[in-house]
Amino acid sequence: MAVVKLDKSNFKDTIVNNPFVIVDFWAPWCEPCVSFTPIFEAAAAANPDILFGMVDTEANPEIAEYFEVNKIPGILIIREQARSEEHTYELQSPMYLVCRLLLEKK
Repeated sequence: MAVVKLDKSNFKDTIVNNPFVIVDFWAPWCEPCVSFTPIFEAAAAANPDILFGMVDTEANPEIAEYFEVNKIPGILIIREQARSEEHTYELQSPMYLVCRLLLEKK
């Protein structure tokens, strides 16, 4: 499944209508964010049962503020409309390495 661009017009409906959502908070000027995008897209393609979405924090600051995203890149995992985990990551962080490992095992 392709990554969905999330904004204030579709964020709530996306969360309500999908049992498992992984959100990447990013900005176009953020080099680690841009570097992580192909990995996030590959994870989305490898896991069609999970909705993967991206929120541009520059264009949609209110969503980032609501979830108290203070650092980007950041990942928010939402299961059945409840926030279950949040992570900020760097390209060599454990979250990044776990994503890489999962993709390599598929």
